[in-house]
Amino acid sequence: MDVMPELLMKVFNNLKVDPSEYYVMLSAPTNLSDKLKAEFMDILVKKFKVLGANIQNQALLALYSYNTTSGIVVDIGERLEILPVTEGYIVEAGASQQIYGGQSVAQSLNTSFTERQYRFFTEVESLLVRLAVEKMCYLSEDYKNELESAMAKTQQEKVLSLKEYDLPPNTYTELGNDVGWFKAPEGLFDLSLWGLDNAPLHKLVQRAVQASPMDTRREMWRSIYLSGGLTMMPGLPERLQAELIQMVPSSVTVQVHASPHRAHAAYIGACALAQMAAFQNSCITADEWNKSGQKALRKWHSF
Repeated sequence: MDVMPELLMKVFNNLKVDPSEYYVMLSAPTNLSDKLKAEFMDILVKKFKVLGANIQNQALLALYSYNTTSGIVVDIGERLEILPVTEGYIVEAGASQQIYGGQSVAQSLNTSFTERQYRFFTEVESLLVRLAVEKMCYLSEDYKNELESAMAKTQQEKVLSLKEYDLPPNTYTELGNDVGWFKAPEGLFDLSLWGLDNAPLHKLVQRAVQASPMDTRREMWRSIYLSGGLTMMPGLPERLQAELIQMVPSSVTVQVHASPHRAHAAYIGACALAQMAAFQNSCITADEWNKSGQKALRKWHSF
């Protein structure tokens, strides 16, 4: 939290706004504690003198970006979160936050590079692995067959050129791989590849649907919404839908929705929510915070 005042100051300066003239919305993960929310409120109200603030669930905001209030949100960034929502209310029994996600993909790809004699020691070099995840990794439609083809050398190595980037001397100018490009993210569906025994992505979605009210489950199966940077990976929406279809009767329709703007879904949802008439009513005003302190957080429980 020590860096937050400076970070917020930079945001307000870049936007060229006086925060004391505005209400502010922050996007936060599901498990953000009331203690941290209170610290954010103290910074916003006491340091920046904002009119009021609202701290909203990140996955819930992502759902609003799809112009709906019900569905299963699959939010994958550095970590993974699954959130079933019915008419704007989170179904807590089906919600899950996992330790794996984009960071696990990067670690797996780094291991693959190490096997190919690449070495990444500096901070800049470690960022190259993340770049490689974003530019080259994909989910295979048929992992086993593609793995067999790659191991038999019937498919060519794919190379990421780094020549367009301004990198320090003696940095790699290209990164080549074959199996690693699709094996690294395969861990989302087979955690044993990452040395974990957690439930895979499709099982978590199934759990979220089953935790939803029985009369909404058919709707939930066709209302699965992707959010977060890692969901932009080629093949992920199609692969997730294919895995889920195998888990339900043929009479049940499964639909995974993948907005082209899903990497910024929480921001888009926040913009939509901020324009609603109810937004200011959902904010804790500066007066409410100064009068009640942390007790004022109860206001958000009713929204």
